[in-house]
This record gives sequence, structure tokens and C-alpha cells, in this order.
Amino acid sequence: MRNLEDVDRRLRESLSRIPATDRDYLLRVLSVADDARADGIGNLHVTGLVPATVELLIDTEEEPALRALLVGFLREIQSGEPDRKDWAGGKPGPVPLP
Repeated sequence: MRNLEDVDRRLRESLSRIPATDRDYLLRVLSVADDARADGIGNLHVTGLVPATVELLIDTEEEPALRALLVGFLREIQSGEPDRKDWAGGKPGPVPLP
């Protein structure tokens, strides 16, 4: 069980380090219908996310349980953010989904 707890903790920490606007985009990509999700993943190079993030999203297409886990973690992180400074600061956000 310790191994799963470590993986869980590291994944949460990694997701927490992604800027809030990018996490919001990831959550939207992971939550939409299959065809729109595939288009969103295909367009991620525009957001400036690292290739490893895109690879992870591609893996979620093959593993629905992983996608559900990431959605849960992203929602949990998002709900713990009382202040969305990236949005309030007028920074441009990621490209909207098609």
C-alpha cells in the first residue's frame, strides 16, 4: 500500500505545480466527450505544456481509470484554491476547446 500512497502523493504534487489556468484546461480536456477530448489533446502544443503532460493525456485515452483519477485530483486541487490569481492578473489563458 505504501507504493500506491507514494504514487498518489507524487501525482498530486506534480499536478499542483502546474499553473492554475493550465490545470483548468486539463480538467476541461479530461472531462469532455471523446471526440472533443482527442481534439483538445491534439491542440495542447499551443498551451505550452511539456511533452510529458501530453503523453500522460494520451495514456488516459487508453486507461479510463487513470483519466478518472486525474479528474478527481484536479477537481480536488481546484476546490482548494480560494484565489485564482492567474485569472485575476489578466494573464492569457490556454486556448479554449473546439
